Amino acid sequence: MRLRLAVLAVAVLACGRGEDGGSSSIPPPSHALSVQVSGDGTVTSAPAGIDCGKTCTATFTGPVTLTATSAAGSTFSGWDGACSGTDGCTVAMSVDASVRATFRAGTMPPGQSRAVRVAVQGSGRVVSAPDGIDCGARCSAQFADGTSVTLEARADQGWAFKSWSGACSGSSLCSLKLTSDAEVTATFQPEPPPPADICDGLMPGSLPQPVVATMPNSDCWGGTSDDGTGNFALSYQIGPGPVYPVWQFFTIKDGAVVRIGETVLGGDETGTVVWSQPSGFTVYQVSGGSGASNLTFYTHEGQRTSSSPLTSAFMGGGYASAAAGLDPSGGIAATRNYRSGNDTVSEFARFSKTGAVETEWVPISRGASYMGAVGIALSGHALVLENLLGRWHGRWLDRDGSALSEWFEVSGTTIPDFHFLMDGSLVMRSVVQHEYKLRFEDAKASTSDLPEWLRQRSVNQFSVVRFGKGYASWGDAGSCPGKLEVLATSGKSCGCLEVPSLSRLASIGRDGSLMVPRTQKDFAELDRFFPPQMQPGRPSCVDGCNLA
Repeated sequence: MRLRLAVLAVAVLACGRGEDGGSSSIPPPSHALSVQVSGDGTVTSAPAGIDCGKTCTATFTGPVTLTATSAAGSTFSGWDGACSGTDGCTVAMSVDASVRATFRAGTMPPGQSRAVRVAVQGSGRVVSAPDGIDCGARCSAQFADGTSVTLEARADQGWAFKSWSGACSGSSLCSLKLTSDAEVTATFQPEPPPPADICDGLMPGSLPQPVVATMPNSDCWGGTSDDGTGNFALSYQIGPGPVYPVWQFFTIKDGAVVRIGETVLGGDETGTVVWSQPSGFTVYQVSGGSGASNLTFYTHEGQRTSSSPLTSAFMGGGYASAAAGLDPSGGIAATRNYRSGNDTVSEFARFSKTGAVETEWVPISRGASYMGAVGIALSGHALVLENLLGRWHGRWLDRDGSALSEWFEVSGTTIPDFHFLMDGSLVMRSVVQHEYKLRFEDAKASTSDLPEWLRQRSVNQFSVVRFGKGYASWGDAGSCPGKLEVLATSGKSCGCLEVPSLSRLASIGRDGSLMVPRTQKDFAELDRFFPPQMQPGRPSCVDGCNLA
């Protein structure tokens, strides 16, 4: 039998995504830029980060302009790689990139120079690198022929930079390779007034027409999408009994669902969690039989790139435990626990969104019974939970595993799971009880009460939406029982949406993708005998997953 999943994808809460509904606190994906210099000269970047020969590799989240400066007795002859020619080099940084700058021996005739003249329309100023122009005050300057000059527009308060005209265009930095005189105009415009209502731009007017993905063999059990372009992963079950989950990757093309990438196989004794990274996916699996656990990293198109074992089967001669959590900005933090002689060792590690090791395994404690959960705040700080003699204890760690707080006791939950909030804190949910219980302020060795808006909706599902500009909540509590409620990050309710077949299996990504399985399964009877994390294929939390 082929059953189907209604995928209300991409446009649901992304409606009006380009409008100014408030600024997001979630950093965009970063990419690495590497520079090589051949010959006698240097390359610098705007924004700062590259100063090659000293620093030739850095990561950036947006466009980067490179400036080549010849040493005495040398002349810049051109770019290779992500740029070409001898004009300015601006790299979009939508992927990792490399650039080579070549300098040749020999100089231009002495005394030859080029003029740069700047005009400003509106209220703001323009400054140059190298120094020479600071317009309003100094709006023209002479530079040696062949010099690379970067102009930066800085708006006055209440104004915004609009665009360049003349020798430059667009709204990013203006890069000039001076082989002739150049004239540039910078245009500034008044900033629009702030929105009258914090909910402006958050609430879509209506649901778009559903896009339907057909799953093989069985009902869809939910999915995840968080990367901003509408690629997503969906799961279903196969096997004659016992059954086990399978995950597949999809995209939407020309209004239809298209299968992409590889297949992720679960197991009847294996817990599987699939996270959507800001650009890509990560699969976390734990074997219930042996304690072996593993992270597998996939591209945005669902192609596997690397794998990192966290624990091996019966590590240290016993049953090892592990936990992992997703960084809202991309990447994974993980803990593990295993026997070493007469001791029990707990360790911490960090991985990038592509699987590269950022922090090697470092010890964080000794004597814990098992690792329980990992949560990561917007700052990148990780909160780890371990169970010691039946009692939960937490500690905040920096990216390198160094302690930011003392260990402190955490009570009131079983099988904990973390979710980040846009105020920088974490909240903890009991997976068995389906309820949010406690709040943790960044790096503080204590717990606090839930914010009022979440306390009123503690038994609901909720997700960060519109890339951090709001929340979505659904369940039996709140101002919209049985419907999808959109809230500002302050907790103000912005309205309700009627969503067909809305249930606990629904999933909403930060990119606005709303996935609703077309199934009428009732889990009440199943929950009486098995908690959700033990149900194969169930979109549940295993050892500290984060389903935001």
